[in-house]
Formats: sequence, C-alpha cells, structure tokens
Amino acid sequence: MDRLYSAEFYFEPNDLPEYALFAEQRADHFRDRAKKMTDAKPGLSLLDYGAATGDFVAAASSAGAQAHGIEVSADARAIAMERGIRLLAPHEDHLLPESFDAIHMNHVLEHMPDPVEHLKWCHVRLAPGGRICIEVPHQFDNDTDRLRRAMGVGGRQDKFDAFSVHHTQFFTPKSLRRAVELAGFRIQQLRTPIAPTNGPASLKRRVIGAALRAANVFHHGGDVIELWAARQ
Repeated sequence: MDRLYSAEFYFEPNDLPEYALFAEQRADHFRDRAKKMTDAKPGLSLLDYGAATGDFVAAASSAGAQAHGIEVSADARAIAMERGIRLLAPHEDHLLPESFDAIHMNHVLEHMPDPVEHLKWCHVRLAPGGRICIEVPHQFDNDTDRLRRAMGVGGRQDKFDAFSVHHTQFFTPKSLRRAVELAGFRIQQLRTPIAPTNGPASLKRRVIGAALRAANVFHHGGDVIELWAARQ
C-alpha cells in the first residue's frame, strides 16, 4: 500500500498538474458538501478519511468545521503539508479526537481491500447520531459509460479502470448500501449523480453532459454513488 500510493505510482510528477486541475474543478463540490455538513451542525468535528492532499480538510475548515484528515500516502501528506495542512498517517490515529460528529470518505472506499472493516472503524469513531458521507465511483453500470461504449470511444485507461490495481472494489448502489449496513449504519440518502467534467470541455461534450444530467433525474444512472448514513 505504501508503494502503490507513492509519487512513483500514484502522485507521479507528470500527473501532478492534472491532479491539481482535478482538485480545482471539485473545489466547488467540496465547498458545497462542507457547507451542508456545517449548516446541519455549526462547528462540528469532522474527519476526512483518505484525505489525499487535503482539499476537503481545507474546505471544511473554511466552512467552520474542526476538520482533521488521515491519509495513507506519505507523498500526499507532504503535498498537503506544503499547503499548511497537516494530515495524519494511519499509525497516528491515536492523535485524533476520540469521536467525530461527521466522517467524510470521497473516492476512498473503492481502494480498500476490506471496505466493511474500514466502515466499522468509522462507525466506532463517530459520536452517537454522527453521520458519514461516502462517495465512490459508479464505474461501469452508468449512463456515461453506456454512451461511451455505444459510440465506440474511450476504452482501456492508464489508471482507475477494471485493469487497475488501485480500485479493489467496484460498487453498485445495492452493494454499497449492503456494505454500509453491515458496518452498523442506518442509510439516510443514496443517489447516483454525474460527476463534474474533468478538463476543458468542448461544446459537444457540454451538451451531451447536460443531456445526461437531465436524463439522470429520472433514470439514476450517474457515474458516482453518494451515500449519507448515520451511526445506529
């Protein structure tokens, strides 16, 4: 795991500008989510589990949360530290508060060899009534991928597809719900939105994206799964 999520294999130097662009594009998404959490409980204590380079920790802190982050990648933690955001390594979890009002996991659970065990850890660290917000890829059974295959575009990617060793789990709404319930949570909301477009988009791509989002209101075939749950 240490090697897989190192700069050599994950945060490669040539990939950093692309990753920075992706982080910038999801900044609004993170700000909206952090606001939703802090509006429900101002000043809440929050843990970003799998914090990458600290983008959500920064957004949650700006929204008024007492935000902490834990991240397995030493290189990602170093990038966060350069930005003034201290993230803890997994072996430093004893430095975290005993419990949290909320836990956030954004595109983390699909990397875990045993997702239920990680969810159980989160369940224990939540205060009574605390909530968890999870987002994972709805990677293949979604309208965007169906359209891509129908048009004969795309295909095998360099990273993060079925051939990648980074994603050890491929979730459907049903299987994610099952994993979260096995860990002791009560599901509050589950939806399948379409993720923001990465990179500059042509007019054609924007039109197709708008059409897919309109259809998704009724069909629920988006390419990510967002789930909110509460500690039982």
